[in-house]
Amino acid sequence: MYEFLVDISLPVPFSEKFLRLIPAQRERVRILMETGIISSYLLSGDYTNAWITIAADTEEDVVGVLDSLPLFSFVEGFSIHPLAFHQTIETMLPSISLN
Repeated sequence: MYEFLVDISLPVPFSEKFLRLIPAQRERVRILMETGIISSYLLSGDYTNAWITIAADTEEDVVGVLDSLPLFSFVEGFSIHPLAFHQTIETMLPSISLN
């Protein structure tokens, strides 16, 4: 399993149809994060770009994940970049045990 960064260009301004699909998008991303497929989901302050880190075996698998997102049909363009590593604060902190 590898990790990929997806750089996405979004349509601005957002259409009404796009805005109506945001709750479904958030729910799908939540599910993919809970299952470990998506580790980061970011939106630029000007709403023109989004970045997603996705765990997958191939770039084709990444496209499959993207296709499952309700807003993906609105994307103006995207690029996929294989990552050498992706370090976050979560990977640096020890797990907490309640025992």
